[in-house]
Formats: sequence, C-alpha cells, structure tokens
Amino acid sequence: MSETKTIYYGDQPVYSEVVLRSKSGRRLMDQEALLHEVPLDEYKADDSTLCWTLRNLPDWGFNVIAYSPFGMSVIGPKELYREYFKIEIMYYPVKVFSEGDDDKQLYMSEPPLIPSALVDEIETVYIPPAVRFNSSRVVLPNGISTLLHADVFHGQQYYGKGVTVAMVDSGIEEKHPYFQNHVNNINVIGYKPGQDNVGHGTGMAANLLDVAPDCDFNLFKIDPRPVNLPAKAAFDNAVNYHGVKVISNSWGLKPDPQIITLMDLSIKNAIQKGITVVFSCGNSGLPEFPGCHPDVISVGGVDPSGKVPMASNYASSGTNPSYPGRPCPDICGICGPAPRGVLIRMPTQKGSTMDDVYSNYDQTLRNDGWFVGSGTSAAAAQVAGGAALCLCKKAGLSPDVIKSILKDCATRINDAAGNPDPAHTGDGLIDLAKVFADHRLQ
Repeated sequence: MSETKTIYYGDQPVYSEVVLRSKSGRRLMDQEALLHEVPLDEYKADDSTLCWTLRNLPDWGFNVIAYSPFGMSVIGPKELYREYFKIEIMYYPVKVFSEGDDDKQLYMSEPPLIPSALVDEIETVYIPPAVRFNSSRVVLPNGISTLLHADVFHGQQYYGKGVTVAMVDSGIEEKHPYFQNHVNNINVIGYKPGQDNVGHGTGMAANLLDVAPDCDFNLFKIDPRPVNLPAKAAFDNAVNYHGVKVISNSWGLKPDPQIITLMDLSIKNAIQKGITVVFSCGNSGLPEFPGCHPDVISVGGVDPSGKVPMASNYASSGTNPSYPGRPCPDICGICGPAPRGVLIRMPTQKGSTMDDVYSNYDQTLRNDGWFVGSGTSAAAAQVAGGAALCLCKKAGLSPDVIKSILKDCATRINDAAGNPDPAHTGDGLIDLAKVFADHRLQ
C-alpha cells in the first residue's frame, strides 16, 4: 500500500463520519468493537450537542446527509477538511467489484485536529473504508419465489402488504419495464433517485420484490457524489425512516476498528428499534463485515444448478477475525457458482456498470438493461423478502424471533459426500413453506 499512496486531487466531494462526544463521557472510538458489553445509551450524544452540530456543520460548508444519536455523516470538498481539520485527503486503489477498474480508498494523511471551537461537541472525524458490492439461469419474476417456496405465502394472499422494507444500495431504475409490469410500491430516497449508474441496487430490488412484491419498498440510495461511497449514512437514514421493519444490505466494508465501532452502534440501534437487519456474507474468502456482525442475519449462498442443491463455491463462509466466535452464514439464499455467480436473470439500468461488466460473461447484450448474476447480494435480498413475509402474516415479531424462525425452518444442505454442511451453509437454504407453517406465525 505504501507504494501507491497519493494525495487526492479529484473534484468529487469526500464523505466522512463526524463522531460526537457522548453525554456519559465515554469515548466511542476507543472501544475497538467491545460495544456489546456496554449499554447502547452510554454512547449517545446529548440532544443539544446533536442539534448544535446539525446547525453549524452546514454553515461551515459541509452537507449533512444522515445522522444518528452517535454522530452524523457529512460530505464536503477536500479543501474543507484541510481548513478545519488540518489534514490532506489521500488515497490508494481498491476494487468495488471483483471485475472492472480500480476505485479509490480515501484516508486522512494524519489524525484530524479538532478545532477548539468544536472540541466540546466533536470527538473525531473519520473516513470509512470503501464499499464492496457482493454481486445460471433463474428468471425473474417468480423464479426465486418458486425456489424458496414463497408461493405458499402468495397462495394465501400474503405478499408483504403493510410491511415497510428498506434496502441500502446503489439505486434503482424504477422506470425499467420489469418494475412497470410487476411492482407498484417503490420509493427511492437519496441523490438523483431515478438513477442507478452502478446498476447493482436495481437487480437486488428485483430479488427482494420477487419474494415480497407488495411490501412498502424503500430504497435508500448510497450517495454517488463522494468518491468514497457513504453506505453507513444510507443505513442510518433507513433506520430513522418511519415504520421500517426490515433493512436489506448487499454490501461490505473493510473491518478496521473505527468502522466496526460505528456500524456496531448503528446496527444495535436498529435492532433496539425492532428492525430486522439482513446482510450479505460476501463473495469468496472469509465473511465480510458487517455481514459477520452477531446481531444481523448473515446470508450465504446455495447453488441449485446441480443435481442436488449444494453450498455455492462463490459464497463466503467461516469466521471473520472481527468476531472470532461468530460462524457465518446463518442461512442461505439462492446464489450461483464461482467465479461470477452467473445464475439469476435480473433487471439493471441500461449502460450501468453491471450491464456493461456482466455482458462479457452472461450472454446478455451490452446496454440492454439486463444482466445474469447473483452472489450473496441477491441471496440477502431474498432473505429480507422472506422476513417481510413473516411480518405480513404476523405483525410485531421481534428481530430475534424472525431470525430464529428462518434458521429453524431452513432446509439443511449436504456436501458432495452427503454429509451435513453447516460450515458453508449455516442452518441451510431458506424454506418459506416451512416458515409459513411454523407455530410462531400462527
């Protein structure tokens, strides 16, 4: 990494997290992922601190794009970071997708110097790591819902109606003919809501909505303006959205201690509000963060394309060093094989990254608005749809109960030798027919 360090000279704004001082005096950024041992309220800022900072940061030129009881997400030009915090914005190359060109991981040249006028309110400012989207022929609509037996719910008129679901992703091309023909309830929150230049969110939304097509679906777009995509900000906005009961996340972050601390708080805040949080486990290698967080439903992948369903060799599994006692995944959705998970035909925005990159491998045309893929991204969206169906049949279920139902009712998956394979598939493939009959939904 030292050979590629470069000062960032681009014109795109920079996203960072402003960490507020807690009213208890505990320093949030000193905890190094041990937050599960301390009550959540110990890290919340005083309301006056939160309000003061929300008023003043825009006056200094920063755009506040999300906030939580612990801090706020801001974007601003690199010159503001130099002026207020006496740092340069540096970068080194990383990959957002396993295919395609390098992107940039931004970081600060040195620890930020908090101005004396702000030191009583702000603990620190932090640039999170780059987002990674976790992205051989199942056709939507109905292909996923049939494989996962969601049609049992549908046959009894449970389509997700009345359940507010959030997805944090790259956006959605809601005018795509696919959605015009099959889905009605789509709301997009974020910058330029009608665009999905990455194309990832459009496909993931189609997976979720194949399972729960009548849910109140809200996509919280990861703001594309900063060169470092602010996924945590979109997640916090989803947590704060009125009535949200399920949040679907098909992305991961490099697990450095600071982002573990910040996302740990955000996830626990969501669970405390009664929101079921679903994360993809990752593609290839060890499980990614936050997909390895103990409180989320960690989703891996089962490949149905052989004679019998087996663990996808494209899906991550095992243990992430951030949480050494937490095996992943909990359960699985449908996921194709390595190297690219080519399995599910789904919509995307014409000319998007997904449309362009996958046309090299999936026999779809470039700029046609379709791609064939999957990954644990798609699997997580499917499981989130299953959680919505649970709440549609019986409102008020807690995140822990929903997680237990989905795990207990999953179909166990064997390895090639016919032996149970929990190391790669957790409790198995989500089976919504068994979930429908579970006594906790009666």
